[in-house]
Amino acid sequence: MHKLKYIGAFVVKAVSFSLIFWGLWLFILKPITSPAQNTNTSSQDAQSKALMETYEEQAMRTDELLNSSDAQQKRMELLLTIQEEQARRYNLILDKWEKQAGIKK
Repeated sequence: MHKLKYIGAFVVKAVSFSLIFWGLWLFILKPITSPAQNTNTSSQDAQSKALMETYEEQAMRTDELLNSSDAQQKRMELLLTIQEEQARRYNLILDKWEKQAGIKK
C-alpha cells in the first residue's frame, strides 16, 4: 500500500508538471517568439510578391514575343504568296521564250 501511494504521487506530479510546462509553452513562450515568425512571414510575402512580379513580367514578354511571331508569320505568308506568283509568271515567260526559240522540253 505504501508503494501505491508513492506511484500515485509520482503520476500526479508528472501530470501536473506536464500541464504547467505545456501551459507556459503555449501561453507565455509561444507569443514571445511569434514576432520573429511574423518577420519571417513578411519576408516570405516579399519573396512571393517579387516572384509574382517576375512571373508577370515574363508573361508580358512572352505575349509580346508571340504577337511579334504572329506578325512575322503573316509577313512570311505574304512573301511566300508573292514569290509563288512571281515563279508562276517566270515559268510563263520561259515557256513563251522556249516556244519562240523552238526549244523542246
